[in-house]
Amino acid sequence: MHRTRYTSSYKSGRRGQGRQFWAHLILISIVADVLFAQRVILSFSTGGRGNLLVLDVWLPVLAALLLIGVGTSRGVGLLHADASSLFWWPYVLLTIALPILAVLVQNYPVRNLYSSVSGFVALAFFILGAWIASADEDVLKLVQVYAWIAVVGECLFAVIDYLNKTGLYKTWIGEFLLHWNVASEDTLGQYSALTWRCVGTFVSPNELGFWSVLAFWLSALLPLRGILRFTAIIAALMTLVLSQSRGSLFALFGTIAVWVAYLALSRDRSLARARDITYFSVICGFLALAWTAGLLSDIHITVASEFSFIERFQSGLQVLTQGAGADRNAEARVEAWRRALAFYYVHPLGTWASPGLLFRHYIDNDYVRTFVQGTPVYLTAVLLALYGGFRRIVRSGIASRITALFSVAIAIDALSAHPFMYPAIGVYWLSMGYDLAAERSASRSAERSAFHVRRQVLAGHECLAELPHQQINRSVRAPC
Repeated sequence: MHRTRYTSSYKSGRRGQGRQFWAHLILISIVADVLFAQRVILSFSTGGRGNLLVLDVWLPVLAALLLIGVGTSRGVGLLHADASSLFWWPYVLLTIALPILAVLVQNYPVRNLYSSVSGFVALAFFILGAWIASADEDVLKLVQVYAWIAVVGECLFAVIDYLNKTGLYKTWIGEFLLHWNVASEDTLGQYSALTWRCVGTFVSPNELGFWSVLAFWLSALLPLRGILRFTAIIAALMTLVLSQSRGSLFALFGTIAVWVAYLALSRDRSLARARDITYFSVICGFLALAWTAGLLSDIHITVASEFSFIERFQSGLQVLTQGAGADRNAEARVEAWRRALAFYYVHPLGTWASPGLLFRHYIDNDYVRTFVQGTPVYLTAVLLALYGGFRRIVRSGIASRITALFSVAIAIDALSAHPFMYPAIGVYWLSMGYDLAAERSASRSAERSAFHVRRQVLAGHECLAELPHQQINRSVRAPC
């Protein structure tokens, strides 16, 4: 008997160690892909750029291992979903299918098949999120630790990058990052390393800004402990400032407005404390912003005025009040959108592969890009994926609200950028996978509880039916 008990506890311990191993492997892979996907590259001679993002290939492989049951007993159950939670499937399927059709039907070079990887990566993040939802409390605590490391670590990269670029504090680490930035951006054909805007571990300041908005809401809503939450929020906001991404700033303001409106209109009593904290934080935030703006206006900044934080964000606000003509960058983007739409009328079936292969200009608008690539069908799939995520805000649970706010941030940022093509978009699919899987698990638990209650009630009625008629009249309740 003792030997059996010892063997059982030994097997249980081995299973626990295996679970922890898979948890660390999955979380490390997620953080690495979100932050370093564009830094780990293999180059091939394919006639084009020939760049293979190694981590974007590894993540679907890891998800496939989970689906066949490695590291989990659920296997393919991770993809189980009801009709109401399939809103994201059209986007993923079209993202996978369109490049394949472009090669098979429109005779694009075979190398364009690689664009389908984006759909598989989104699917992989969803599966990994569902796996995390099925994990125990220890794994969920690990998620919080890794999230904090990612947010603060990315901020440190951005700070070192900024101090080195401006010459305020040069270090060998800063020089190494600068050369790494230049090499990575040259490989991918994106050039922004020689401006004062920071890129962190990404290759574009706008990508860093987009990440900072997602990082802010992760820091604010995840159940981090006091000092961890505070440092993560400050790190996310500092990252946004260093990126100087105006689209991301508007996305942050938009998500804050949605969150405040939701708290004000919600009748959920459990949100009372969050409501008070949010109101207080918003008031303090605007006061701090006004004070900082006034302080910086009186301080002599060593960098050129056209690269200063205040003037850049100020010109972005002028676009809202005066139109695109108030900013050369915004005016150029609007003109690019017009040309892209004119290009679509020449190619009414869409390009299917990346529009840049034929259009040969930056579009900087995910709605226009998907419209030109896959006609209104692809654009509708994008809107459905965002709307389905936003509807999660009325559900209970932290994950649902994070998913909803992420969808708002993406919807706003997509007006002037390509967030669906950024590595950080994986956090949205991860949150959605966790959210839908957790809700499904809670629903099953509620159904099982209701079933057990019904069984107990029926068993009680059977007991009463077996009692003699005289005992029932005397209100005697004997156990079965």
